[in-house]
Amino acid sequence: MGDRANYAIRENGQSELYYSHWGAVTVAEDVFWGPAKTEAFIRSNERTTEWLDDVWAQGGVALDKDNHRLTYYYSEWPDDEDIRRVYESLLEETWRASAWSVSRAQTWQALAAALGFDPDVVTATPTGPGLITFDRLGKNLARSFCCAVLSVKTDQGWQDHAIDFLLPGFLMNGPALIERLSAVADLGQLRAAFQRRRDDDFAKTLGDWIDEFCAVDVSRCTLRVSLPEHEEQWFPFLQDAWPGWKLQLESGGASEHFAYMGRDVLEDLLPSPKPPAPIPPSRSYEECVRLIRDHLDGNEARKAADFSSHIKLIQKLNEKDGPVTVAPGFLNRVPTSQPGLLDRLKLALRLKARRFRT
Repeated sequence: MGDRANYAIRENGQSELYYSHWGAVTVAEDVFWGPAKTEAFIRSNERTTEWLDDVWAQGGVALDKDNHRLTYYYSEWPDDEDIRRVYESLLEETWRASAWSVSRAQTWQALAAALGFDPDVVTATPTGPGLITFDRLGKNLARSFCCAVLSVKTDQGWQDHAIDFLLPGFLMNGPALIERLSAVADLGQLRAAFQRRRDDDFAKTLGDWIDEFCAVDVSRCTLRVSLPEHEEQWFPFLQDAWPGWKLQLESGGASEHFAYMGRDVLEDLLPSPKPPAPIPPSRSYEECVRLIRDHLDGNEARKAADFSSHIKLIQKLNEKDGPVTVAPGFLNRVPTSQPGLLDRLKLALRLKARRFRT
């Protein structure tokens, strides 16, 4: 668990690197108040010597004091397009007043490159999925959780099985898994597990549960795999695990999976109808400013609430399972970036001047 962030400061040609286990979710808020406040915030974090890679990093800041340039990367607030545009215009005005430029990096590599680091430094080396051994299968199904449907064509026709761990990890067993599928749960057991799901589970059908499919044609030595986009990186490793087999990586869900097999799709494997797409908000500039100011004012309270929830989680786990090992930084509160009275006054004056101009 974590929302990992790196912060870097470059000064006199040298870079210093900092780390936060939870800071990625408040990057936009923490850089809002200009160079001095942002530098103080960064230096309040833990020093480190290594960049996060693009698998683990979720947010960060590059403060280039040599060139008076801020580059930031985030995946959280503001996520509404109209609020984001107003936020970015206010951010640029704040930093421009101190003769700094601002840019939002689209990738983690771009953030590192903004301080002259080779993007390869922050690019993870591709690794294959962890092997899911047969003794682990069924344990997630007992907890009412499932990932995939695996269909195998034998002399008796197609047989469907429920894979309750990530499908790529199970497929790393290679062709040897075919002889052991009789011990793997069938769709009847999958349906029974679905009925036992938690009351707050969002799934309305089995199709809402499952987003991985695989069809194995033994006679043709063919494997058709449908994976979510973020899992497609594992496909080359699957090819290595199935030497002599033809592997196909396809898109689509249950309908395409059953069409490939020449079968009618099972009704409960279809996802439930999606609600209509929300209408994009069309807020006025004044409303966006109000929402932004309200959000910034709540930044420190959210940090405190998150910190409290992390402590309560560890206490709960200790009571239930005994002492637990905590990852470095897990119980560190994201440092304050709360603005002073002068910072707030400057923002108010800028907003007032803008209203006067318009």
